Amino acid sequence: MSRQIAQSREAMLITLIGREEERIEESLPGLELTANFLSKINLELNSTPEDKEFKDTLHENGLYFVDPDKMRAMIDERLPSADGKTRLDMFHVLNLLVFHSDRLHTAKCENHEVDQRLKIKCAVSEDEVNDARQYLAEAEATFRSALDQFDISNQGLIVSS
Repeated sequence: MSRQIAQSREAMLITLIGREEERIEESLPGLELTANFLSKINLELNSTPEDKEFKDTLHENGLYFVDPDKMRAMIDERLPSADGKTRLDMFHVLNLLVFHSDRLHTAKCENHEVDQRLKIKCAVSEDEVNDARQYLAEAEATFRSALDQFDISNQGLIVSS
């Protein structure tokens, strides 16, 4: 009886392993396509010159969408063979990048405006200057964190595929 149970468990495990192998084989092309896509974008973002905005790099690569539905459509179009979870992960990571690239751009503009006002000796309080500098530092840090998340997602996909 116990031998029969052990054989039954073994047969069930073999079936489960076979199904999992099939699932992995089905998802590999989508994962590989997504990993290549992320690698290209990661390289572009990390190569963005100091005098250029990250949001412009995202836009040039067709990734700058404020409308979530348009971003989802772009991901579905570019990564049709990726499974739903991979596309959802992509959406979250790209959405985070867009949000933080916008925030960084706004912080740079505000900081530039304060600098211009200081140059022409307009009334600028020390608090305004400090707030602009702090906002810029925070925006740079959160963008870098979002870029790190993007890189981690990319590395995870490369390992998976």
